[in-house]
Amino acid sequence: MYVDQNPSIMINIKRLFTKGILATLAFYPQVSTAGGFTSAEVLNRELEAQNSLFLTSIGMVGIVAMQTGQHDDKVDCINDWYWVDGLVSEAKNDAIRVAVESLSQVHPQAVIMAVIERECGLFALN
Repeated sequence: MYVDQNPSIMINIKRLFTKGILATLAFYPQVSTAGGFTSAEVLNRELEAQNSLFLTSIGMVGIVAMQTGQHDDKVDCINDWYWVDGLVSEAKNDAIRVAVESLSQVHPQAVIMAVIERECGLFALN
């Protein structure tokens, strides 16, 4: 096919596609901030939803720490601290919930990160 054989046409198609995406985003922007989201809103959710947020957040911190290649000790600590015999420790969720309650005006991710750092030490910013 002619398009496959002519690189300049492919480049122009890609540019057109990129400009179309940028124009769409300009006219229909996506809200990507959590403006005003606080721990108090998490506490208004059902207990199962709170626990799900805690599990997801801690799992993501562990994944990011593992991917840096600089925090293997933190990954091991998070795993040993939060999971017991492969299951989520409800006692740890309760401890996180207490911290979230005491810092209800702060974003919940910040509170969860603070709890992790309290348990496993600070993450160095390299």
